[in-house]
Amino acid sequence: MIPDIFNLLIRNCFVSLWGKKNCKDMATITLNYDARNKNISTLLSVIMDLGAVPVNKPRKTGLDEALEDVKKGRVYSAKDAKSLIAQCLQ
Repeated sequence: MIPDIFNLLIRNCFVSLWGKKNCKDMATITLNYDARNKNISTLLSVIMDLGAVPVNKPRKTGLDEALEDVKKGRVYSAKDAKSLIAQCLQ
């Protein structure tokens, strides 16, 4: 099983590092493995550290972004349209 996964990663991922293949052509692979197995965990961490496998970061929702804006003080208020325009022009 491990040699098959490694060969697949070599053919599809490492080739994209040197520009011979477009990263958009890569397939999505979901692996289910025993995280207590040190050999597989080490192999996967080495592959991820090499940058051969792009890791998708979870995107923030609009609500999460809005809550972050409130926490960082990036929220403004105005009592009417004239005061809003005056704030924008400052």
